[in-house]
Amino acid sequence: ESIKGKSFHFNSSVSFSKTFRGYPSVNMSLSASHSQNTRSNSVNLVLPTFQGSVERIYPFVKRSGQKKGILKNINLQYYFRGENRVTTTDSLFLKKEMFDDAKYGMRHSIPISTNFKVLKHLSVSMNGNYEEVWTGSTIKRNDYDSETGNSENKVEIIQIGSDKYKVEYSISEDTSEKDLGVVDGNSVHSPIEGRFVLTKGSNDKPVKVNDVVKKGDVLCYIESMKVMNAIKSEFSGKIQKIYFRDGEDVYDDDILFTIKK
Repeated sequence: ESIKGKSFHFNSSVSFSKTFRGYPSVNMSLSASHSQNTRSNSVNLVLPTFQGSVERIYPFVKRSGQKKGILKNINLQYYFRGENRVTTTDSLFLKKEMFDDAKYGMRHSIPISTNFKVLKHLSVSMNGNYEEVWTGSTIKRNDYDSETGNSENKVEIIQIGSDKYKVEYSISEDTSEKDLGVVDGNSVHSPIEGRFVLTKGSNDKPVKVNDVVKKGDVLCYIESMKVMNAIKSEFSGKIQKIYFRDGEDVYDDDILFTIKK
């Protein structure tokens, strides 16, 4: 209750989370919260929020296998979030009327992507996302545009009985060329798939364009399966071009450096 024009705010929350190890690993969390204002007599409850995610999986290749080609590079993840929100007043608290304006729903999202090369120089990436929202009330809309060049989105409302479901689709495609082969010189290729890292330690000095290197010098590292694999120069000469930035993903046989003797 307010005292001499003052108001009090009461807040409480509780949460629980757990990770299920293994492959694929699953993260799940459950939380609930309560807030109350004595001046406005408002009560806000979240009872509860349930969310989780499944790690990225490659369904067409073994976990430790080489991911090469359009089929083996297909990967997907799964996210979900469910929530129940109640906004009511002190007078209706713990009465059945408190649920009259309750908002509830669940969102599911499955992003899927793949990439492949054409003629070793053209990198093609394809991405899609399936999203579905379950809710007690929604607005019917359809924003499908078949003439968009880079992406297409479609939202449909499906009603089964008194329940309404929103289904959303999105598709995108990207084609890019890394300007490979235009620099004269000898190419250093990546022997494995992983993450391009220029230096192993914070005190190491990264190589750069116009640096002179000798055969056997370490140019960079490819991080794969938590192992830093040193990439050594196969030639002596001057670095003409570096094709990747620190932290970018590389694939088997990607050109990393061009070195001119």
